[in-house]
Amino acid sequence: MTTKLVAPGFLILLMSVPSAFLAQDFEGTIKQKSIQVSVWALQDLLWNENDEAEDEPSYDNEADYNAAQARKLFDIPMEQLEKMAASGEADITRSTIYVKGSWIRIAGEGDGEAYMVYDLESGTYRLVNPQERTYLEYSRADMEEQQRKAEEMMAGFGVDMAEIEADMEGESAGGPTVEALGATAEINGYHTTGYEARTDGRIGRGWCAKDESALMKSFEALAAQAGSEEDEGSDIEDLLCEGQLPVLVQIFDVYGEMYDVTEIVAIERTAVSDELFEIPAGYQRVSMQDMWR
Repeated sequence: MTTKLVAPGFLILLMSVPSAFLAQDFEGTIKQKSIQVSVWALQDLLWNENDEAEDEPSYDNEADYNAAQARKLFDIPMEQLEKMAASGEADITRSTIYVKGSWIRIAGEGDGEAYMVYDLESGTYRLVNPQERTYLEYSRADMEEQQRKAEEMMAGFGVDMAEIEADMEGESAGGPTVEALGATAEINGYHTTGYEARTDGRIGRGWCAKDESALMKSFEALAAQAGSEEDEGSDIEDLLCEGQLPVLVQIFDVYGEMYDVTEIVAIERTAVSDELFEIPAGYQRVSMQDMWR
């Protein structure tokens, strides 16, 4: 059984807001779009133009070169990325996030597609697979235990995951750096301010909107449940739109040669049915090993 987890870009929302509030006052839906450019398409975007250029600029170091490549990607219109997705050169995911009380559901567009349900009050996560009529239920403690086992397994092969993560996130070089772009943009009805963040391995640009509404409190609460104190502020997603709504976030993974874009398309305050957060009758609970088999 293969399960596709919906809304990968929603992790950006989790990591882009501080963990301060636990009250859930917003009820409604958030529609978002996430695009991930494949390795081969990314190579074309980075190299085609340079190969034909007669006056290719020189760079003082690799970091400046990577930043220049990232900015070329950041300037590509979303419409072009969507065309790439239509031709199979990129993956696109459109999803809807439902929020009500302590409940949050993340669902894709397709019929029968797997979806996630979070209960902030109990700290419980459920991954529901309508095609198989099954669901996986686990807590944050379960996730931490799985991560610990994975690290132990990798350590058995002589792999130090902490060292790898430190290298990729640039912690050895003093951690991420963030700077304002000095630019604003109107995106999907939001007045946003641009920021860039950089680590040794990742470069990001965020277009962020100030938002004091109950919606922001909902995401702050979810970040508090999903995050951890030791990880807080350690990644560029934490810092790009810290305390603001991440309307558009662009991330270039230098080592992985991947480009991810996540955009909030629309937000609507509306009544949400309780049934959306319930496990349908007749669904069987399965283990994590069964779910990913």
